[in-house]
Amino acid sequence: MKKILIALVFAMLGTASFANDAKPIKTPTISKNIVETSTSLAKLVKVNVVNETSNLVRREKVFLYTDPCGVKWQIHVFAPDGTDNLTMFLVGNGHFWQGIKDSPDGCYHNH
Repeated sequence: MKKILIALVFAMLGTASFANDAKPIKTPTISKNIVETSTSLAKLVKVNVVNETSNLVRREKVFLYTDPCGVKWQIHVFAPDGTDNLTMFLVGNGHFWQGIKDSPDGCYHNH
């Protein structure tokens, strides 16, 4: 019993000393960026990048789109940690334009 207790104490001390030097992962945040995109001259859409949250498992970006009818939409894109911002933007942008392309009136409809 003494050997188990001593081994447990040393294991806890070793873990505590290892975790003492741990530093949180800091990721840059993006705010107030505007990207303009269009497929034709008649349809110009402004995209605002609202926020970025990151943890060890996934990343989230929220893109604000204003469709040609003037309605504002939030497109949430989730990706594994380490995914670059451009890839996340392209996924959100493709989803938004697919919703416009599939709609009969030229406005975005969530599909």
